[in-house]
Amino acid sequence: MSKKKIHIKEDKINSEEASPINSSKTDGAKTEHFAKKKKFSLKIILAAVIVLVVIICGAYYYYNMTHFVSTDDAFITGRPVYITPNISDYVSKVHVISDQHVEKGDLLVEIDPRNYELKIDEAEANIDITKAKLNAAIATYKIAIDAQNTAAIDMNRNQILMAGTTEGAAISQEDFEHSISLYEASISEVNFTKAGILLGRAELDKAMVALDHAKLIYSYTKIYAPVSGYITKRNVEPGSLLAQGNPIMAIVSDTKWIVANFKETQLSNIRIGQEVNIYIDAYPCIAFKGHVKGIQAGTGDVFSLLPPENATGNFVKVVQRVPVEIVFDNIPDQSKYFISLGMSVEPIIKIK
Repeated sequence: MSKKKIHIKEDKINSEEASPINSSKTDGAKTEHFAKKKKFSLKIILAAVIVLVVIICGAYYYYNMTHFVSTDDAFITGRPVYITPNISDYVSKVHVISDQHVEKGDLLVEIDPRNYELKIDEAEANIDITKAKLNAAIATYKIAIDAQNTAAIDMNRNQILMAGTTEGAAISQEDFEHSISLYEASISEVNFTKAGILLGRAELDKAMVALDHAKLIYSYTKIYAPVSGYITKRNVEPGSLLAQGNPIMAIVSDTKWIVANFKETQLSNIRIGQEVNIYIDAYPCIAFKGHVKGIQAGTGDVFSLLPPENATGNFVKVVQRVPVEIVFDNIPDQSKYFISLGMSVEPIIKIK
């Protein structure tokens, strides 16, 4: 019995000594299983996140493709107005500098006016002369009318005398015919002086036109801004001799718009009046608001110097582009956003 008890105690001691090793192995297995499970869960979450991102990106892309159209083949344009003198003479004053903003009606350049002031004085003197001639013609006409009336009275009296209706009075046939001749001559004189009046009035009208023309030419000595905008390409200085018709500067109008060349495959849903977000390359983070104003009735190639002739030679199909005019709802403040002609933009048209 004692031997059995000793063996049992030894087995218990051995089992107790072996139990910590077995428990550590069990804990390690559990930890490894938990790590694998956690790693698997992270993979599932990561895959779900990737799928969700793909779905969101796809939905966003589909929404943009079906609700918006855009192009980077677009630029800002406007109306550069070239200033040209109507007369040839020397410049006396220049009131503007390059890149200066001017308002419509501002004085730009003054040309030496002395020659044209003399032309006005000459035209006014000519008017005074023609008026004097006209007054003289009117006075001559009045004299001719009086002479006609006197001749008419004499002729009528002589006609009565020739008829013998007045007792004790008689004239010869020669005197009677002479009175008739005088009356007819007075009529001719009246007509002649009347024509002189008409001629004098015509000359006065001509002199008045000459004065107006002289004043018009004189007005050309001051050149004013036809539109509001910025001065560019100024090439005139005081003392310069201007040539009629040669540009001396240009004004870029404050009114600007966008010409966007969309592909013909993008035009199916573009309509006049649709909203547009305008992104200018110089200010990429700012969306300016605008709308579609018009669509050109022809592609760019149609109006080129050498339009395509597809009926001759080999044909290679090329996607054509059609200019679309887009205007700003509110012209950007030039003091904050300086916008120049030719700047690149990316318009995004909301088609739905």
